[in-house]
Amino acid sequence: MSKKEKLLLKMRAKPPEISFGEFESFMELYGWTRHRQKGSHVIFLNEAGAMLTVPLKHGKMVKRTYIILALKQLGLES
Repeated sequence: MSKKEKLLLKMRAKPPEISFGEFESFMELYGWTRHRQKGSHVIFLNEAGAMLTVPLKHGKMVKRTYIILALKQLGLES
């Protein structure tokens, strides 16, 4: 199983639990780049210009809401 598949399984788990570092790796594997950070929020962009803002809390997991938004943006979740 590839890294991409493992991260996707973690994000689809109920409830999803993924660290910000894993989330960032996942987004990069799907073609998104970390555009900039403003305060505690990181902004990811893809080639089409779509944007996703995710709060960065050191030592904490990414909240379920942002994981679901990311999966929907990537077309991996309905």
